[in-house]
Amino acid sequence: MNTALLNAAARIFFILAFFGVLPDNMKHQTFEIIHLSVNTGKLENPVQIAVLSDLHMHEYGPDNADLVNAVRGEQPDIITIIGDMVNKKEDEYSLVLTLCRQLTEIAPVYYVYGNHEYDNITKLKSKMSEDLTATGVNVLESEWRTIEVNGNLIDIGGLSRNPRQYNWTDVLMMQSYLQSPNFRLLLVHDPGFFDPRYTTNPDKTLIGKDIDIALCGHRHGGQIDIPYVGGVYMPDVGFFPELTSGDNFVGKTHVIVSRGLGDHNIIPRVNNPYELLSLTIQ
Repeated sequence: MNTALLNAAARIFFILAFFGVLPDNMKHQTFEIIHLSVNTGKLENPVQIAVLSDLHMHEYGPDNADLVNAVRGEQPDIITIIGDMVNKKEDEYSLVLTLCRQLTEIAPVYYVYGNHEYDNITKLKSKMSEDLTATGVNVLESEWRTIEVNGNLIDIGGLSRNPRQYNWTDVLMMQSYLQSPNFRLLLVHDPGFFDPRYTTNPDKTLIGKDIDIALCGHRHGGQIDIPYVGGVYMPDVGFFPELTSGDNFVGKTHVIVSRGLGDHNIIPRVNNPYELLSLTIQ
């Protein structure tokens, strides 16, 4: 991060402090439960999904008891984890394993990696995949499978890499995935796949593909959320990124982006609380 950006962040912080506005990531660790409902017209029966993203090793109560209780209270049919639950360059994930063991007692859990997990697995040779699988979590590493939820057939897929790392494994996976006639739910950490500003290579975008719902994280709500404007900054995108939160209809896809449950960014979060997303597909 360059000096000018650090200076800008410092100015924003002190202005907010002067006016008594405390950044969200300096408050007591709390999160909001955000409810979203999407009607695609493709399911026979409603499906409830809990969406967790970008925990970055934060802890809500001992062993994340507060987070687990909140998930349980939403009575999800499935639980999805959209990556960056850990921090890169630190092969420590025991907190995440403890969380996942508890979540698997509530509902089936499906996990796709973010850039932090992926870096640790490829560069630090982390054994996270094996350990997560041992807890009962379904890890989707650029693969998909058909599941039955409340009488609905759903093809749930996961892309483990970001758009710059998209390779032939992902291409072949998506070609196979898009041939199925079932409802398609794609877990993909980085919404950059659906952001035309993020990549100029048409082969590395999912815009226009026949995906019903994509669940994403990564952009942390743009750190500072200005009403009627949106998020202010994301390091790998720049200022005023799109696709930072909520339900965004891109091409043929509902791109639903979580603001996440944690942080690793020096820029404070303002008007941008941590969130557990509770999604109802009608």
